[in-house]
Amino acid sequence: MNDQQFVDIKLQENHSLAEVLQQIIENKRKEIGSHQVVVQEVIPTGENKYTVILNSMVASY
Repeated sequence: MNDQQFVDIKLQENHSLAEVLQQIIENKRKEIGSHQVVVQEVIPTGENKYTVILNSMVASY
């Protein structure tokens, strides 16, 4: 099953976008039990605000 998720984030001054994206991916991987989670797109929506589109693939047997 292919799943797409939209996540809105606001960066704090002491965090980088890369760090936040990595944490989001790691959390999603733990949640669904799969390493097939990727960032499809990052859309700036304002000052230090972004919408992240995640794609995940979960195989059901």
